[in-house]
Amino acid sequence: MKGEITFEPKRPVRSGEWGSWRFVYTAKNEIPVGGGIDILFPFSSYYPIAAWSIPQTENPLLEGYTTVESDGEVKLEVKALPRKIEGLGMIYHALSVEVRERDLMPGEKIVITYGDKKEGGVGARAGFVAYRTFFAILEAVEDLENRWRYKENILKKHSLRYIEISSDYIIRVAITGGEADKINIAHPKVIRPAESLCLRLTLLDAFMNKASTPDEVEIRLFVEGEENIFRKVVLKNGYAEVKDLYLDKEGVHRIFCIDESGKVSGRSEVVVTEDKKFNYFWGEIHPHTEISDGIGGADEHYKYARDVALLDFGAIADHNYSIEENPGSWEEITEATKRYNQPGKFASLFGMEVATSTVCNIGDNGHFNVYSHKKFPFLPSNSERDFDAVLEWMEGSGLVAIPHHTLYSGMGMDFGRYPKDAFPLFEIFSSHGCSEYYDNPRRIKYQDLGEGRSLYDALKAGFKMGIVASSDYHNELMGGMLKLQNYAQTAYSSYFQFRGGYLCVLAKELTPECVMDALRKRRCYATTGDKIVIFFEINGHIMGETIETENEWLAREVKVEVVGKKRIEKIELIRNCEPVLAHKGKSDHEKIRFRDESNLREVSIASNGEMFSFYYVRIVQVDGEMAWTSPVWIVLRR
Repeated sequence: MKGEITFEPKRPVRSGEWGSWRFVYTAKNEIPVGGGIDILFPFSSYYPIAAWSIPQTENPLLEGYTTVESDGEVKLEVKALPRKIEGLGMIYHALSVEVRERDLMPGEKIVITYGDKKEGGVGARAGFVAYRTFFAILEAVEDLENRWRYKENILKKHSLRYIEISSDYIIRVAITGGEADKINIAHPKVIRPAESLCLRLTLLDAFMNKASTPDEVEIRLFVEGEENIFRKVVLKNGYAEVKDLYLDKEGVHRIFCIDESGKVSGRSEVVVTEDKKFNYFWGEIHPHTEISDGIGGADEHYKYARDVALLDFGAIADHNYSIEENPGSWEEITEATKRYNQPGKFASLFGMEVATSTVCNIGDNGHFNVYSHKKFPFLPSNSERDFDAVLEWMEGSGLVAIPHHTLYSGMGMDFGRYPKDAFPLFEIFSSHGCSEYYDNPRRIKYQDLGEGRSLYDALKAGFKMGIVASSDYHNELMGGMLKLQNYAQTAYSSYFQFRGGYLCVLAKELTPECVMDALRKRRCYATTGDKIVIFFEINGHIMGETIETENEWLAREVKVEVVGKKRIEKIELIRNCEPVLAHKGKSDHEKIRFRDESNLREVSIASNGEMFSFYYVRIVQVDGEMAWTSPVWIVLRR
C-alpha cells in the first residue's frame, strides 16, 4: 500500500450503534492529482441487516453524512458512489476521495469523518449483526482515468472473501452485542412424563446477538402451573444450562425466565406426552459465509447457531463457484464442520449450493443445495453444464438435494427437467419468500410466472418431496433471528424480505447420521422462524410416510396437534393442493380430528404410472408466522 490508514476510535463497535468514525490516511509517497483512495463499506444494500449507514455527502442532518479534510493545502473531493454489479443486482456502497489541484505529498493526511455530527446530524449507524467485519481500501495512484475499472474484477467476483484478499488494505472492525434485551431458551420440545429436561439459556440483545453482559447475571426460572419448580440460575458470560427438571403431567408446559430488573425475560413451551415417538431437533442449513457473498466465517456461523440461536444442527451451503474462486475454502468449510460436530449437543452437516442458473444463465435449471453426514467430493462449477454428470455426482456421493426459491425469476426451476427421484425435499420458505404456490402471502419479490415451478406443481407431477425451510442468508449468521421490520434500512433490500426459516427433524438421536436419516425419510417440517410444535398423522402414519392400499374407499383418519408461540389463527389440511379443512384457532394449543371418506379413485392424481393423493398441514399464527408439515402420501394400487 502507498500509504497508511487507521480507523478511529480503536475499540469494538456495538451492534446498531450510532456514532462517528474517522478514517485517517497518511501518504507515504506522492499521490498525484486525480488519485486518492476508495473505501468499500460492509456490504451493502444487498445486505441491509449487516450494512452500516449508507455514506452520503449531501445532507448533514441525515444519517451517514460524511466529510473529508486534509492537514495540508491540498484540496479534496469526496463522492458517495454506489457500485452496482451488473447481472448480480448487488450494490457495494463506497466513498471515493480524489486529490484535486495539487499532489498529496508524503506525510500529508486525508481525514474522512463518517457520520459527522458537527452540523447537528445523527451520525452513522453500525450494522446490526455482531461479527468481525471489514472495510476494504482501494488506492488509486495510477491509471487514473479508469480508477474504478482497474479494480472492477474484484467486485465482479461473487465472494466477499475474494474482495478481502484482493484489496489494497483491510480495516477489520469487531461488532459486539449490545445490552441484554431478552432470554433465549432452548430445550427438547417434546418429552415423556418424568423424563429429565435440560435447558440452555443465553442472553440476547435487541438485534438477536449474544448480549454484552456482566460476568454473572442472576435470573429466576419457573414453570407455569408447577409451583414446586422454581430455580435461581446464574448466567456466566451470558450463558447457563439447567439440568434435571422433571415434568410429570401430560400436556403443554410453559417455561418463563426473568432477570432481577424484570425487564429481560424469555418464554418457551414444552409438550409432555406418553406418545412421544421421536425427538424434535431444530436446525438451519442454508446460510452463506464470506466465502460466498454472505458475511462472517465458518466458525462465526457455527458458534452463533450453537451458542446464540441455540439450534441443534446446522450446515453451511456456500456456492460451489464462490468456493472455486477462493482456493482452500472447501477444506476450510469442511474442517469447521468436523470441529463443531458434537453428538448429543450439536450436529453439523456437510453442505454446498449448486446454482446452475447463476453460472449457466439458464433459469429453468434452478438452484439446489446438497447435504451429507460425511464429506463429499467437490463439484466444479463447469460440471453444471452436464446435468447428467451432476445427477450422477449426487447419486454416487449419497447426497440429499433440496431445491430452493423455485419461483424466483431467472433463478427458478422447471421440475419437468429432472427425474422424479432427484429431490426428496423442497425448501418451501427462506428469507427470499415462499415457493408453495404463485402469489402466496409471502411471495418472492421477483416471481417467475412460468409453469411447473412451485411446490404445488412438483407434488402434482409426482415428486415425493418433504418440506423444509431455511434462511438462504447472505446478511446474517446461521440461524439469525432478526425480523426485517425491526430495522431502518429495509427500503434498500432488493432480494431478502423476511427473517429466515427453520426446519425441524424428527429423529432418534442428535447425530449427523440421524438427522440425515430423518431428511431422507422426509420426517421433517418447516417454519418461518418460530419453533412451532406439530404432530400430524394419518391412520397412524406420520409425516413423510406412504400408505399403500387397494381399497379406494379407505377412510383417512387425520390427527393434528399444534403448539405455537402465539395464538394459532388457522390450521389448514391440504389435500392434493386444495384445502379440505380450515380450522380457526382460539389459543396457542390446538387439536383437530378429521375423517376423509372420499373415494380415492375420484380424488387421486394420476401421474408417473401411479394414482396417489397427498396431505399436508399449513399453520398460520396470529402474528403471521407459519409452518408446513411434510406430506403423507396415499397410493392406490390398481
